[in-house]
Amino acid sequence: DAGLDAFVDGLGDRWSYYLDQERYQAVSERRANSYVGVGITVGYEREEGLLVQSVTRGGPADKAGVLPGDIITAGDGRELGSDLIRGEAGAQVALTLLGEDGAVREAVCTRAAVHSPSASGKLLKDGVGYVKLDNFYSGSASSFRQEVDALLEQGASALIVDVRNDPGGYVSQ
Repeated sequence: DAGLDAFVDGLGDRWSYYLDQERYQAVSERRANSYVGVGITVGYEREEGLLVQSVTRGGPADKAGVLPGDIITAGDGRELGSDLIRGEAGAQVALTLLGEDGAVREAVCTRAAVHSPSASGKLLKDGVGYVKLDNFYSGSASSFRQEVDALLEQGASALIVDVRNDPGGYVSQ
């Protein structure tokens, strides 16, 4: 792995990189917009723990009451790294959460296959639809189409398509 990493690094191409088996698996899961976990996106680590940026609608964390803005301070009573959130489907993880109000609570989540839609939308004032596209990974085109169709059904006559912070993905999407 080290030799292959050095070989690819020696190309001097910022878009070329070597993935060992573990990193390749993680990248493949992320690009499939589907993985086994609890259905949250965590942001940067804080002194207290991991910041929950978003919660997948209908996922295990959503059902357990985890909210965006919560800080995960522990998993199964141990200090947390994001690797404790993912795991085998059907296995439970007890998350200790620090809410935005300062209250500490626990949420027990059963890990499951989670599909993360790439697009989300809402109808704004004056018939303007807003669609946020998070990536161009597997299923993103159909996710985008569903959001646009839903906004048109609600009466949208114009669209704002937000691709800020989109890491890219597959050309076919």
